[in-house]
Amino acid sequence: MSIDQHDERAREFYLQHCTGGVNVTALAAEFRAVAQEQREADARLRIQPLHVDDQGFIRCVENKIVRFLLDAGPFDLNKLGMMPFSREDREQFAQLIGYSVNGLCELSYVSDELADEQCNRAAAIRKGRGDV
Repeated sequence: MSIDQHDERAREFYLQHCTGGVNVTALAAEFRAVAQEQREADARLRIQPLHVDDQGFIRCVENKIVRFLLDAGPFDLNKLGMMPFSREDREQFAQLIGYSVNGLCELSYVSDELADEQCNRAAAIRKGRGDV
């Protein structure tokens, strides 16, 4: 018996007797697919809801804690802009401090995907569907 045949028999024995007959390769592929779906779901969670402010602008709903931390300092938007944060973190931060949809879409680090999604949500608000 060659080493390759022995390795294959050992692998088959392991799969049948040590994993309860579970196909580990298929299980790993399924795990990767589920992990990818979770990453995509997490990315969708970075989309902040919108509302119409007192002046009629459609804005992202701000997070009061994040807004307080920004306003209380010691960091302002200029200092934060010089720090090495990811594009995704910058996108989320802009939403959490209550950027208007128009302003958000003009930021260089906002992806087309996020800009399109928020513009579609803003259009729904304009058509009278309320906050989204």
